[in-house]
Amino acid sequence: MRRAGRAAVDQRSARRSTARVAVAVVVSAMALGGTAGRAHAAPARTSAPSATAGAPTPPPAPSTAALAPAKGAIVVDADTGRVIAARAEHSRLLVASTSKILTALVVRRTVRPDAMVRISKRAEAMPARRLSLKAGQRWRAEDLLWAMMLCSCNDAAMALAEQAGGGSLSRFAALMRDEATRLGMTDSPVLVDPAGLDDEAASGGGNLISAHDLAVAARALLADPVLSRMVVTPTYSWVGGDGRQHEVSGHNRLLTGYVGAIGIKTGYTKRAGVSLVGAARRGGRTIIAVVVASPNIWAQGAAMLDQGFATPVGAQRRLPLLVPDRTTVAAGRASPRAVPGASGTGESAARPFGGLPPSARRGRGGTSTWDALRAGVAVVLLLVALVVLWDRHVVATRRRRRRAVVRSASGASGAAGPEGSRRDRVSA
Repeated sequence: MRRAGRAAVDQRSARRSTARVAVAVVVSAMALGGTAGRAHAAPARTSAPSATAGAPTPPPAPSTAALAPAKGAIVVDADTGRVIAARAEHSRLLVASTSKILTALVVRRTVRPDAMVRISKRAEAMPARRLSLKAGQRWRAEDLLWAMMLCSCNDAAMALAEQAGGGSLSRFAALMRDEATRLGMTDSPVLVDPAGLDDEAASGGGNLISAHDLAVAARALLADPVLSRMVVTPTYSWVGGDGRQHEVSGHNRLLTGYVGAIGIKTGYTKRAGVSLVGAARRGGRTIIAVVVASPNIWAQGAAMLDQGFATPVGAQRRLPLLVPDRTTVAAGRASPRAVPGASGTGESAARPFGGLPPSARRGRGGTSTWDALRAGVAVVLLLVALVVLWDRHVVATRRRRRRAVVRSASGASGAAGPEGSRRDRVSA
């Protein structure tokens, strides 16, 4: 009876231990699955609506709630090229210095990085922001491009435009229009001024560009390995053509205020108001948000980026393409290490500007470190639980075998005892 009681207690204990280990395995598996899901999904502030089991996920209705304050706005998934949300995106508007994105793309295709740019009187006379270039000086093209993209220096933009156009602004304007056509801009932008000015200092009265076409230019910029590094770098310093040390800093607050921000450009004039072309990368996805003439570009830009990340890739199949049926615009993830130059022909990659100098401090970007850490912990817990479960199984199996052997031996001894007694009695 005691043996039977102990066996029953051991069995109950083994069952309880096995149940605890099974629960640990299930919890670990759920943690692993949840972490993997978060690693591949966009880290959105708002959860996407769940789809009915077995039914395809319908595309979300594009929301314009985050877009209302701006005159024009658009949210684009840079990887898929899908337009997630938009408002008045095809209206041509004054966009101030955000049009320097297109200027930079033209310069990258037409000006060598080591070219020495001779400064003209027109460039010297450009209004602030500026480097205070002087006519007759010679500055390296790469340094001027950094100054144009970070501090939005208007004299640098004019000097580069004159270099690209052979001294003629009309020829540079033609280059900008050709670039717009090549990229797939569809709203017939008015492109006449390399700096984005729209006052008495502007060339031809200023540029008119839609939010849609700005997004097209932004996507091409992110696909350029050099320009994409520039717009994420907060500070750049060098020795200029005047022999003096210069340092320029960017104005994009997203780089320090929004996790994963990677650029791109701000713009402001009294007539155009404040505009932002922003981008961020999280969990392997890149979202572009364009805000034209908004009273609060930072809050609205962040809300639009959140909306983009909250829209899963699987729900974008029915959403419109930013540039339909075109293969000349890079459609892959905008990574400086993986995507060729914006020209689409390898030209930019073959003659890139120099890499980041020692003086350039890299900007802040989003990572998935915590997701990877959680995934690693979940895997370890799962493996430990499996090892413990297997060990319990082996121990229980050995115990059952020993008990079976003991019961067999006990039964054999009991059976032999009476027979021996009878034989002894017969012999007597």
